[in-house]
Amino acid sequence: MLLFAGVLGGIETGWTLDIYYGDGHALLPFTLTGLSLIVVSFSSILLAVNLITTVHTMRAGDVTWSQLPLFVWSIYIASLMVLIGTPVLIVAVLLLLTETWLNIGIFAPALGGDPILYQHLFWFYGNQMTFAIGLPAVGIILEIVATFARRPVFGAKLIPMAFAAIAYLGVVSWSIQIFPGSLPGSLAVLSSFFSMLMSLPIAMIAVSLILTFYRADLKLDSPMWFVFGSLGLIFVGVASGLILSVLVLADQLHNTYFVAAHVNYAVTAVLMAGLAGLHFWWPKVTGYTYPEGLAKLAACVLFVGANLAFLVQFVIGYLGLPQGAQSYPPNLMGWQIASTLGGTIMLMGTMLVGAYLLWSVVFNRQTAANPWHATGLVWKSR
Repeated sequence: MLLFAGVLGGIETGWTLDIYYGDGHALLPFTLTGLSLIVVSFSSILLAVNLITTVHTMRAGDVTWSQLPLFVWSIYIASLMVLIGTPVLIVAVLLLLTETWLNIGIFAPALGGDPILYQHLFWFYGNQMTFAIGLPAVGIILEIVATFARRPVFGAKLIPMAFAAIAYLGVVSWSIQIFPGSLPGSLAVLSSFFSMLMSLPIAMIAVSLILTFYRADLKLDSPMWFVFGSLGLIFVGVASGLILSVLVLADQLHNTYFVAAHVNYAVTAVLMAGLAGLHFWWPKVTGYTYPEGLAKLAACVLFVGANLAFLVQFVIGYLGLPQGAQSYPPNLMGWQIASTLGGTIMLMGTMLVGAYLLWSVVFNRQTAANPWHATGLVWKSR
């Protein structure tokens, strides 16, 4: 449905669907887009229910909650966040479609609606989904680090508590995504406080990683290269998030390319962590291995490309270019070219990953069942 909406001309609302409230603009493409979001939302809810039920009912008989791998914990808590946030998105889209078709005032100011209400509904979902996709990425990183550091993650029993704290704060801090001038003063301060408080569980996980690395006999195979790339991107993403949580700075940087750069760093960090997990579990899933040298090269290419593409966006945002702008002043052309070059480098790195993984299967490059000598529960199963 979403692709067909594009064939019919697409929509001009932006990805948050909040530009044209109830004005009937591109009615059929907008309706198809909304319905596609609802279908995907129900799909994600069913997936979350499936994962939560699996953890509760299908654990091996001798595996207790305290013995669950950290990756499983991250998936479990992220699934709970999906169950909390996704129904709100469905309600928001249904209200948008109702307003568009019946021309009644829900969000549209011209019809007596409140556009900020839609912002609250959308970002209640959107803000926590940022953390819902981030938690499994951190779970992957912790699993890989434990394997290649040849020791358990330091303070592993406390990590699920940190995950839960991040999930809770991600749910209650949704209004940080809304322009502070549109919020009551107390709500703006409270959301800023919750966003800053997020640094505590994140710092707990960071300290756990540092102490795990300390004096460890670290083996730097290709999954660890992707892990280090992801950690570097996470650092920049978290630092920029703290900047945006300061109300004085948020007033100036909200809805600029600075926010786009922050989001891009977070999403790319998840991508790098996902690739780390793909390389880590590839021998287990397929029985094949891949060229280590090319995998390490791909990790470097992706990391360099991401920083070139997104670091300059912080500068562009600081200079005031609005997020999602279709054109830019001539004085920003150099920065835009650099960002485009970085994106092209990232594309090349991604294509390289796909090429050598496909090569490993086509040319039947078999490997041992456990080439990393991992000791996790996954590697003990056949």
